[in-house]
Amino acid sequence: MTQNQIYDDEAVRNVLSAAKIPKGIYITTELPKGIYIHVNLIHETGDRRTSRRGLDIALEQLQTAQVPIVLYSFESPHSLFSDRRFMEALSHQSVHFLRLPLGYKQIREYVGLPTFQNPALEIAASAQEQTDLLKTLRHDYRHNPQETVERARSELGIGGSDKEIEGLLQDYESEMPQGYSGHLPGIFCDVEGTLLHDGEINTDLVSQLIQYARQHPVTLWTGGDVKILSGEVSPQLEKICEACNRENGQKTNLHLRTPVLSKHLFRGSQPEIVFDDMTLNAFKAEYGINPQQYIQIQ
Repeated sequence: MTQNQIYDDEAVRNVLSAAKIPKGIYITTELPKGIYIHVNLIHETGDRRTSRRGLDIALEQLQTAQVPIVLYSFESPHSLFSDRRFMEALSHQSVHFLRLPLGYKQIREYVGLPTFQNPALEIAASAQEQTDLLKTLRHDYRHNPQETVERARSELGIGGSDKEIEGLLQDYESEMPQGYSGHLPGIFCDVEGTLLHDGEINTDLVSQLIQYARQHPVTLWTGGDVKILSGEVSPQLEKICEACNRENGQKTNLHLRTPVLSKHLFRGSQPEIVFDDMTLNAFKAEYGINPQQYIQIQ
């Protein structure tokens, strides 16, 4: 496996390079060509795995990599999607994600599944980066108001008078204005009332999404609390998809690539296909989103 780069500790690099069969004979096990990165990489003794240093390496590699990047972790996608670096990485078609533990055969199967560029994830990652920067600027504003106003103007790219920017920096309840005016490829499925009813996931709709995921990026979104609803739907989605992979000849990576995002990030956008329980007119009026195709789920 000399063609692959592996970013992990020595023991794992050795395991990924060769497999041991029962008779004790070592054989080379070729994995798909790529750059394999442990999301929770530890560079030196004392590092915390929760720092997810592998994500920084992945984003650096994406600038020049000519082969797929394969991220892997024991963490669930649900927890990782809260990290803007993971969202940015998974927005790229050339990036795969594997939830450990997995055997060699499963690794090859998952890396062989289709992946797609997902601009919705890139937009969400950028919005999170702006939110994080706004928090930093609000902290700095207390110590150096005028310099921080200028930084907010240039680094956040916001216009308006000094007084308007100062209002944004002083109001800890206000958020950065969001909106995306453009085409969004893929499937966008509402969570509450559409995919999730009384805390239970709609398995028939999941089956449809699994089929769509073979040809399109899939995004779950909500007008409600992203953190709470993601915590409800993501573990259920993962269980259904893993059961499908065990019992069905056709594999899916739907549970590994599907985030739950806020609809409010995408005001002004034109998503390709939307599933929702609202009427189209009510949906447009509430979110300012204009789907190219709208499927109302009863």
